[in-house]
Amino acid sequence: MSTHLVFLFFATCLFTLNSLGNCCKKSDEDREKNYKFTYKGCYIDREDDRDLEKFLGASRMMSRRECTERCKPEKTAYIGLQAGDSCYCGNNYGKHGKADDSYCFTTCKGHPGEFCGGKPYNSVYTLGKEV
Repeated sequence: MSTHLVFLFFATCLFTLNSLGNCCKKSDEDREKNYKFTYKGCYIDREDDRDLEKFLGASRMMSRRECTERCKPEKTAYIGLQAGDSCYCGNNYGKHGKADDSYCFTTCKGHPGEFCGGKPYNSVYTLGKEV
């Protein structure tokens, strides 16, 4: 094998690895975003008349950050986490009343150090702001 071909092979490998590294690095940076949340309280929800109007899914990875990422494109002011795994968004909350915080002590499935409401109670936060 000629020296030129060996050099070309290694140069191609290095370029490919560097490109993959840059791609992964961007992804890592996205994962490292930090958000500041303001807890508004624990609020009653009803299945027939949702307190926060937009349901954006349930996930075993749910957390305040995960719900914020889901709600950002909706351009709403608040996120609501319910039953440890569900995410809601809206611009208004509280139409069914405030509940004692003890009803919102279900931990988030994606982040056990955070509280994600209860059933049928939302832990309501301002939509997380990047810091």
